[in-house]
Amino acid sequence: MSKSATEATSRRETSLVRLALRAVLKFGPIYKTASFFTAARFVVHGDSMEPNLSRAHYLLINRIAFLWEWPSRGDVVVLRHPHQRGTNSIKRVIGVPGESVRVENGRAFINGLSLDEPYVKRDSHPPDIYGGDSVRLDDAPTLEHIDDQEVTSLEWRLGDDQYFVMGDNRANSNDSRSFGPLDRGLIIGKAWIRYWPRSAWGVLR
Repeated sequence: MSKSATEATSRRETSLVRLALRAVLKFGPIYKTASFFTAARFVVHGDSMEPNLSRAHYLLINRIAFLWEWPSRGDVVVLRHPHQRGTNSIKRVIGVPGESVRVENGRAFINGLSLDEPYVKRDSHPPDIYGGDSVRLDDAPTLEHIDDQEVTSLEWRLGDDQYFVMGDNRANSNDSRSFGPLDRGLIIGKAWIRYWPRSAWGVLR
């Protein structure tokens, strides 16, 4: 390649780099602002969603997913713990408003019918006491585990704005079996994408 051709190629590459930098400077703040309102980064800190989510899995949470629609059964959501101020947890929606939920040996029954739950950890045999777990905001201080709580009831009737949530690892999850039905206002958003580690990348189902 001639010297003039090499210089022309170099100038084009430099121009492309400058355009990319200008785009970042111009749209970066807009992107960050949009991300602040629509998505949040969380890291799993607990075992309640095994085998589908593990400790140190990094997630993107869609904060506006439920502005136009209600949470659905099977959705994985991040929520504010109703009895532990400052603690966030990640669980799966099992029961929706108006339903009757019964739990026997970790198996859920909705309006008297057994719920098909392929996501549940199969070797999970729940004891009478349910362990604790949490998720924390990325770069925030690690949250302490929730104290174990004894379950005294196995059947609940959900109100018009209440949800029943449980972890996929039924033997190690502090969930609605211990703190009861969850008010919709305590749901922060829907777990959307697992982006770290790379081997586990994917859209959550």
